[in-house]
Amino acid sequence: MKSKMTYKNKTCKKCGIEYSLNSPTQKYCASCGIIIKKEYQKSLKYKEYQNEYRKSHKEDQKKYYEKHKEERSEKGKEYYQGHKEERKENNLKIKKRIISHYSNGKMKCAKCGFSDLRALSLDHINGDGYKHSKNIRRGLYRWCINNNFPNMFQVLCMNCQFIKKEENGECKRKD
Repeated sequence: MKSKMTYKNKTCKKCGIEYSLNSPTQKYCASCGIIIKKEYQKSLKYKEYQNEYRKSHKEDQKKYYEKHKEERSEKGKEYYQGHKEERKENNLKIKKRIISHYSNGKMKCAKCGFSDLRALSLDHINGDGYKHSKNIRRGLYRWCINNNFPNMFQVLCMNCQFIKKEENGECKRKD
């Protein structure tokens, strides 16, 4: 037989009337209708249950991973090899979209006019690329798309980018 959970009397923060939760599904103060946090979620029993579940779930995941490690590794390699060309094409489309946007459709270096897409890349106008890359981790082009093409970049060929870094002293990483 399940034991019935007891709930403490509380005072509503909006109307000041004391109430008690009659069931774990009660969500509103009866007098003013303000949403009440479910007290059973804060209870010690519930927290213990959550912690125990997390531990057992983590252990189950580890066991599954160890048991199927080789199989998952092989499937991953197969998928990677099978979709290599598809990923290349997709990445090229994204690069073209980004370079086209930041070069106003011209697809060339902002300094020298070089137009070979293989050597064009984004450059942080303010020279804070190292600091910015630490925040976004990886995937600058996708980050630009997801953040609505912020105005902090320009298109430079790799030669102009290295020259700019040398001239502005951007080569030294400042943490």
